[in-house]
Amino acid sequence: KLGQAKVGDPELSVVVDEQVRRLDIPVHHAIGMSVFQGSGGLPQLQQLDRPALLVLRNAQGQTVHAVLLGLGPDRAELLLADGPRSVTLGTLAAVWRGEFGTFWRAPEGYRGRLERGQRGPAVDWLAAQLARHAQEPAPAPGQTFDAALQARVQAFQLSQGLQPDGVAGAGTMMMLNRVADTDEPRLTKLPANRP
Repeated sequence: KLGQAKVGDPELSVVVDEQVRRLDIPVHHAIGMSVFQGSGGLPQLQQLDRPALLVLRNAQGQTVHAVLLGLGPDRAELLLADGPRSVTLGTLAAVWRGEFGTFWRAPEGYRGRLERGQRGPAVDWLAAQLARHAQEPAPAPGQTFDAALQARVQAFQLSQGLQPDGVAGAGTMMMLNRVADTDEPRLTKLPANRP
């Protein structure tokens, strides 16, 4: 439930709720979605492949929020308070310093990073998704995050361009959702502008 999302910045969850209403995202997308707050660059957002709430700073240093709806090789589609806007990536880079929030569907029981020694439904989901990605049979329920599962997490992270730390944090889980084609909002792929 978005209103109960745990985010580092309380203002962000209020803005996210407002933007969800403005975007008219179907209720089935909003139920059960978690909000991830992070910082990075456009390649990370492109890799995550999901709309994101960007924290922008205008020329006067004021904070402005925009929803990134689409991304292309030379431009981005944003939703601002006054409506949609297409901007060049250079323009976006001049006002954005990498702060963002995005939605993702966390598996049952996920409360934070999964590490060695943990058990539960989220670890079972992790083991099942990694097996599915490797086109292997699903493991039995009751998995433990052991050295073998950690090695599988690291291999997956390497294959997806993530830091291979062997810890299943939100970034790794979002990438597993992406490769599993989980029902989540996705970025619109924009073609390059032609001169």
